[in-house]
Amino acid sequence: MSTEPQPKPRKRAASKTTSRQDDQKVKITLYLAADLAKRFAVHATYTDMDRSELFAEMVREHCKRFVVSDRSKTQEENPDASAA
Repeated sequence: MSTEPQPKPRKRAASKTTSRQDDQKVKITLYLAADLAKRFAVHATYTDMDRSELFAEMVREHCKRFVVSDRSKTQEENPDASAA
């Protein structure tokens, strides 16, 4: 029996679940009333998310009205499509 310490097993890196994690992140600053900021922080805590994750989820879920498209890119990919 040797008294040499056994090396610790390496922890596995978490696998990426969506391609959204690869998106470039941009820092933004928002001003909220104190009670709303507290409510937001509590909601993030109880849903086991950080505030950035929660905000991103809320934007994805509730800001679907407007869509931006690059028409020149669409025409390059599909030259048979006629411009309407």
